[in-house]
Amino acid sequence: IGYGQGPMLATPLEMASVAQMVANGGLRVTPTFRKASAASKGIRLLSGNDAVRLAEMMGRVTRTGTAAGRFDSLPFPVAGKTGTAQNDRYDRVAHAWFIGFAPADRPKVAFAVIVENGGYGAIVAAPIARRVLEAVRP
Repeated sequence: IGYGQGPMLATPLEMASVAQMVANGGLRVTPTFRKASAASKGIRLLSGNDAVRLAEMMGRVTRTGTAAGRFDSLPFPVAGKTGTAQNDRYDRVAHAWFIGFAPADRPKVAFAVIVENGGYGAIVAAPIARRVLEAVRP
């Protein structure tokens, strides 16, 4: 369970909040459901130094790691993390995840993509994230 397998469950909103916190230097901002809003008061859940290190690692995921080549067509860098979450139901097909933020060097959006019973995050969820970012153009 320590690395997200078996009975560990998270919602896409929770995972997008993780990406937002890393992009925001460890400060978690409460999500809002409005077209535009002022930044709300945040809560520090991760040190600024740790957030910078994690953001750098997430940037490497899209440059040379498990999601390498998936975002090359975009005019801005993306930071993210692929995930393939074990599923003991539905014929044991894994859930495909990709969370991240963009632009990696000046974050404006954080996101989470999950495809239930989709398989591998890099193969299924990351391309969907790319299409969302193409439409949003942060």
